[in-house]
Amino acid sequence: TFSRFVTEADMPNLGTKDCSQVFASGKMGMFFWSTSILARMTEWVGDKFELKTDIFPNVKKGVGRLPAGGNGAVMLTRDPGKQEAAWKFIKFATSGKGASIVARTTGYMPPNKKANEKYLKDFYKKHPNNYVAVTELPLMTNWYAFPGRNGLKITDVIYDHMQSIVTGKRAGEPLKVLDDMVRDVQKLLPGK
Repeated sequence: TFSRFVTEADMPNLGTKDCSQVFASGKMGMFFWSTSILARMTEWVGDKFELKTDIFPNVKKGVGRLPAGGNGAVMLTRDPGKQEAAWKFIKFATSGKGASIVARTTGYMPPNKKANEKYLKDFYKKHPNNYVAVTELPLMTNWYAFPGRNGLKITDVIYDHMQSIVTGKRAGEPLKVLDDMVRDVQKLLPGK
């Protein structure tokens, strides 16, 4: 599927910033990105065209999964007063009400059901693009990190092989790219 974006749909090789600007100007038909950009993209598009989000293509329950990214809250202070204030904020930010604020202002899906059920029901009716991610909850799985000390290198290897398709250099041989990528990744895994 990925190579067909290049070979059949003439997908340009653009960086994130350029890609989002080209899409928002109405000169690109599709844009795959995190829901974190939805609020900004909606603002950038304005009334230039109708912006529609949809479920991730070709991922069906029982057949595929979508890795869920996310954020975390970390408290580093040793000062008891600051710890108390930080803990109070963390509890609010992760509550249904706090999570609903993040969802409204970014496009991120809330980390708890209470935000969806209590605080965002009317918001989703008015902003159906934001609700699409919620419908994908049954497809979500853990974010995967490659084991061992080469985890980040492996991510770079995968990126480089995919980039060889996007640049057009190897767009006509996606299965060979996949074989090469598997070979190169396996060399970096522990015990290989």
